[in-house]
This record gives sequence, C-alpha cells and structure tokens, in this order.
Amino acid sequence: MEEAWAIRVKAVRSGLGMTQAAFAQRMGMSYVAISKWENLLRRPYSRNAEWFEVIEGRFNEGRLPRLGPGEERTWRELFEGGE
Repeated sequence: MEEAWAIRVKAVRSGLGMTQAAFAQRMGMSYVAISKWENLLRRPYSRNAEWFEVIEGRFNEGRLPRLGPGEERTWRELFEGGE
C-alpha cells in the first residue's frame, strides 16, 4: 500500500475539518472504506480513486463546496446536477 495515498486522503479530509464518517458520506462511500484508505489497509478501486482525485483537485483549487450538516447530497450528486 502506498503511504502517500493515505496521506493525501487524510490531508483533504482534515483540511475540510471533517470526520471520516462525514467525509465518507459526502464521497458517497462507507466510513469503513475511508478508514481503510487512511490506515493503509486498502487502496481504493480505480473508480473511487478517480473520484477522490476530482475531489482533491477541487479542494486544492478552493472550489469544493462546503455543504451544511443538514445537507444529505454527495459531492457527486451536486457536481452531476451542475454546481
């Protein structure tokens, strides 16, 4: 497992001030998946890795919408529906 991957995931999540559970919900994934990524137990499947890279890119550019606690949409739903 590539340690850099886990560091990237945790950096984005922490930079957003989110728990693993909250980040997983926004990603449209399970908390267990995010936990395994960050703890070097599993690397994401290619589709999820590509989706994370979209999120990471938007985060780095300052273009990742901050959704409120009552908002249940995932970032994917938001982006596919047009920002």
